[in-house]
Amino acid sequence: MPSYKILNFSSKNFRNIEFQNIEFSSKLNLIIGKNGNGKTNLLEGIHLLGSKKSFRKNNTFPQFLKVNGENSNIYILSIIKEESSDRKIPFNCQIDSNGFNFSFDGKIVKKIPLIITMYISPFDAHLFYLIPKVRRDFFDHYLGILNSEYKKILSKYFSLIKIRNKLISSSRAARSVKDIKGNFSNLTKQINAVDKELSRYIPIIIRERELFLSNLKTIYPQVAKDIFANDVDINIILDSKFKSLSEEEVFKFMQDNLNEDIKLGITKYSVHRDNYLISFNGLNCEGFASTGQQKLCYLSTLFAYIELFKNKFSIGPILLLDDVATELDKQKLNGLVKYLSNGNFQVFITTTDENFENMLFKETTLFNNTNACTSHQNLHFPIKKFKLEAGYMSLMTELV
Repeated sequence: MPSYKILNFSSKNFRNIEFQNIEFSSKLNLIIGKNGNGKTNLLEGIHLLGSKKSFRKNNTFPQFLKVNGENSNIYILSIIKEESSDRKIPFNCQIDSNGFNFSFDGKIVKKIPLIITMYISPFDAHLFYLIPKVRRDFFDHYLGILNSEYKKILSKYFSLIKIRNKLISSSRAARSVKDIKGNFSNLTKQINAVDKELSRYIPIIIRERELFLSNLKTIYPQVAKDIFANDVDINIILDSKFKSLSEEEVFKFMQDNLNEDIKLGITKYSVHRDNYLISFNGLNCEGFASTGQQKLCYLSTLFAYIELFKNKFSIGPILLLDDVATELDKQKLNGLVKYLSNGNFQVFITTTDENFENMLFKETTLFNNTNACTSHQNLHFPIKKFKLEAGYMSLMTELV
């Protein structure tokens, strides 16, 4: 997998930020600013380049467009560099009411370069534990990045479930009227055919999900200890009615529940309704763990995934850490910095604390000018510190 880093960034008409040729560090970028000045919007713009969608829920072009923008087009321009070479490549995005348009190295492209970003905010932990669908989408998304075959199978599965639900809805309507033409019988035959296909994919989905959780579990203890200085027992269990079922058993299960599905007008049980049960030191995170324990467990899961990513691809994703520092005490923060310094990835950290870098490198003297350059025995990577105010960003300090 090619590894890209974002070296230069500009934006126009995107939310409340207006940047021109911001030069980023290939390692750590610290963005400081008060709430409402656009820190999260900057991270969102970076995320859009690689994913064509926002990490915010239900946000599309109307939400992206700057209030009172000059025109109806949004521009996000960047220069990226592949890790394995020194070649710098222009990579630009234009967004309008019709969608996204990308150009790579001066050419219009439909398939964009794979720029994997991970947005990490402790505040997302609340929804993660509150809503089972958020957990399902979370694990499916990150498993799909590691396993492209799983992503393809899951896509086929959802297409089949969509067809099945339409057929079930039609069957419910056909059953409620005098079925002179035998429509109900024909529809159930079609559902049977769909169930045959579903029974092929469901055991694979279950197997890959459980393998993914097993791999995470082996990494949890070291991640929690190294980064967050905690010896904790984190466990995630897949709660599914289809665990350990063969294709034949899955098909029988679907058929046995067909009449109830037709009464409801939708598929009641299948893997798109599975749940993930998460415990922290034996406590169910959803109902019994404290807010702090929930956030620690959530962050540990994300950083355990990063280790799986690194193990598979020998590189790390671009990390977008949004106000993480405010949720960590000094000991945990130092552990996080040490982890970041040893990792092969580009990092963007936002904070409201202008003295944040002193917490990171307390023995390092920073000078308030753009030419300042100093070193520190524990500083293993270049860092740039930016100040973001009213949607505009300026470089405050650069350490090499």
